[in-house]
Amino acid sequence: MGLLCCLVTSCSKDEEDETEINTYDLTKVYEINENHAQVGGIVYELTNDHFEVVTHDASICIRYLDQPICSEIKFKGKVYKVTTIRSNAFMGNYVTTLRVPEGISNINSSAFHWCLYLKDLYLPASTKALNAYLINDCGQLQTIHYAGTKTQWNKLPKATNWKGSCKTNFKIVCKDGTI
Repeated sequence: MGLLCCLVTSCSKDEEDETEINTYDLTKVYEINENHAQVGGIVYELTNDHFEVVTHDASICIRYLDQPICSEIKFKGKVYKVTTIRSNAFMGNYVTTLRVPEGISNINSSAFHWCLYLKDLYLPASTKALNAYLINDCGQLQTIHYAGTKTQWNKLPKATNWKGSCKTNFKIVCKDGTI
């Protein structure tokens, strides 16, 4: 199964009709300020030459539960890669499926903390490490889908507490089988 990615076109909120927050177009970047953009309920920050997922807006994300994370964003006429998901970026989100696209390599600690309804987490082979409390309190997690091989998964650096208090017996499905 391929991972969802989106390449979006820049536009400013000033150009849009802002009568309802649920009128956000998931194919457009809404420029928040000089360094921040929003696509649906996900806020991205431009840092040097790339974007990082900073946070989500729960009031919007509840309307777009399984919205994909962008792998690239066209912002102010230039295309930038998204490389990082910051700590607590999706904390408390109602999402049931999260698809981290290939190219995102840094997923910081507690990135998916307290995603109580998360059942399926898709991680790219580009993931560099599983950091502390990555899936803490994800009580309904059933499957981590890893785009790499079982050997790559086993070699992937993992903090001793990467699962946090997640007590579910989730399975790890790699491209060459289940661990």
